[in-house]
Amino acid sequence: NYDDCSETSVAIQFNDNSINNVNNTVAWNWTFSNGTTSNQQEPVLTLTTDQTLEVTLEITTADNCTNATTHRLTL
Repeated sequence: NYDDCSETSVAIQFNDNSINNVNNTVAWNWTFSNGTTSNQQEPVLTLTTDQTLEVTLEITTADNCTNATTHRLTL
């Protein structure tokens, strides 16, 4: 897609920096305020510049515990 190479778009990899002391995370649920979702551990999105995006990552462990955090990203 040509738009993916324009000066107003940028590919961003989101990183899972969550800390799980027993290292048993089994699921990742990313939710972005533009309506995009992902269940990849570290998804890559192509976004347009000049926008603010809220990003939520919820992780689930093997023993079914969940934890979430939300951050605001300004491009």
